[in-house]
Amino acid sequence: MSRPPLLAIRDRAYTLIELSVSVAIVGVLLVATGSAILLAGRAVPARTSPASRCVAATEALDRLAADLAYAITVTEVGPTAVAFTVPDRTGDGAGEVVRWAWNGQAGAALTRSVNGSAPAEILADVRDFALVYDRRREQLPDTFTESSETLLFQQDSASGGVDVSVTSLEWIGQSLRLTFAPDVAWWAVTRVVLKARVRSSSDGETRVQLRAADLLGNPTPVVHDQAVLLERTMTSNYRWCDLPFTRRARLVPGDPLCVVLRWVSDNESCEVQLRNLYPPGGAVRTSNGGLTWAPVSSQSMQIQVYGVTAKRDAVQYRYTLNDVRASLRAGANTTTEAVSATVTTVNLPEVPAP
Repeated sequence: MSRPPLLAIRDRAYTLIELSVSVAIVGVLLVATGSAILLAGRAVPARTSPASRCVAATEALDRLAADLAYAITVTEVGPTAVAFTVPDRTGDGAGEVVRWAWNGQAGAALTRSVNGSAPAEILADVRDFALVYDRRREQLPDTFTESSETLLFQQDSASGGVDVSVTSLEWIGQSLRLTFAPDVAWWAVTRVVLKARVRSSSDGETRVQLRAADLLGNPTPVVHDQAVLLERTMTSNYRWCDLPFTRRARLVPGDPLCVVLRWVSDNESCEVQLRNLYPPGGAVRTSNGGLTWAPVSSQSMQIQVYGVTAKRDAVQYRYTLNDVRASLRAGANTTTEAVSATVTTVNLPEVPAP
C-alpha cells in the first residue's frame, strides 16, 4: 500500500501561527460580546424603575378595560372600586361577576376577583387609583298614582220627573262637565248607576255608552266605553242599575263626556225618568236614532257616576354608564407618572344616580 505524499498532508494542517492568531481573534470577539451583553443588561430598566412601573400600570389598565368594556350590569361604582357582570366566560350559562378594587392605602395592591373568589393581585405597590364615571341620563315614561274609586257625579233626586222610553229612534243621555284639582292628569269612569225600569216586555237590551261630547254637551259618535243593560234584570218599578266599565278609558280634565242610553232591541228597551225642572239640566235627547241631539231644558237623568283620578308622579330618570375614566400610578418613586385610560362600555349598563 502506498502512502500519500508528505506534502499533501502538510497542506491540510494549521500552522502554529495560524492557530495563535485564531485564538486571539476569538478572545477579542468574546470580550466584545460580553461587553455588549453587559451594556444591554444595564440599559434594561429595573422592575422598580419609573419606566417599568408605567409599563406595568398600563398593562393593568388594559386588562381592566378588557373586562369593563363588556359589562352588562354594574353593582358598584366607587372611586377606587368597581363591580360588574360580564357575559358568560365559563360556559355555565351565567355571567361572571368581576370586581376591581384598591383599598386606598398607598402601597396596597390593585386586585381583581371573579364570582366572589379571593382577590388576586394585579399590580403591587399602587400609590394612586381613581375611577370617574360618565353617566348618560334618560327620562323615563311618565307614571301616575291612581286614586281609589270615588263618586264623581250624581243627580239622584226621586221627586218629580218625566218618564222617557228608549226606542229605536228615541235615545236619552246625560252630559257631564266635571271639574278636578289642577294636579289631576286624567280620569276614568269605572261604573255608572242609573234608575231604570221595564217598559213593556222584558226582552229589551240597551247599550249604556260613554261618549265624547261637543262644546254644547251633545254626544259625538266617539264611544270611549260601553256596558250592556238588559231589561230582564229590571222590575216594573224604578230601581238603581249598577253598570261597570272595564276599559277605563283615560279622559282629560275639562273634556265633556256624555252617558248615552242607546237602543239595541225590543220595541222599548227600557224606561228612565228625567228629573223635571232641575236648573243644572244636562239631559240630552235624540228622536232620529242619534243623527242629531238636543238638550232637554232643565231636566236631568237620575244617575251616579263613579270613577278614579290620577296624578302624575315626579319625573324619574334612568342612568346608564357611558364610559369610565381610570388613572393609575404605582411605585414609591415620586417621579413616576400616572397612566390613564378611558373605557367605553359597549352595552351601556344601568347604574345608580350620581
